[in-house]
Amino acid sequence: MGIRKDWQNLSPFLVRRMGEAGWTADVKKDIPTTLEENSIPLESIDTVVWSHWHWDHIGDMSRLPPSTDLVVGPGFTRVIIPGFPTNNDSPVLESDYSGRKLIELVDMTPTVAGFPSFDLFGDGSFYLLHTPGHAVGHLSGLVRTTLQNSHAGETLC
Repeated sequence: MGIRKDWQNLSPFLVRRMGEAGWTADVKKDIPTTLEENSIPLESIDTVVWSHWHWDHIGDMSRLPPSTDLVVGPGFTRVIIPGFPTNNDSPVLESDYSGRKLIELVDMTPTVAGFPSFDLFGDGSFYLLHTPGHAVGHLSGLVRTTLQNSHAGETLC
């Protein structure tokens, strides 16, 4: 989701930390605006995956309808939830996830490239990999660009 245009409306914890660090953000367009400008209705977005919960990745989920699911990595609900205002020190807003289906990936099998994985579409085309270290629940995406079980010899015969 990138950075929200109105970053001043992030959780007060994050806004305070950004102020202490002297950070600001000048966001001309956010992801929802870009989608709308390209004639992609926000209602057509089924799922958003947060790679992690940092302010420059979570965007503004309130721009998407409640029918849009939110996928997060392992440990997210234990460490990050509840959000603000219930938890004043949370980096996320309760409104980011409340009223929509929040899916925390817990059972991530099999492994792909040595990382626990989740086959997002169920067809092997896009895997979410649990890549811890940067943030609790950090996920990376891996797109397969070749057909499963394809063999070069078959295409050359």
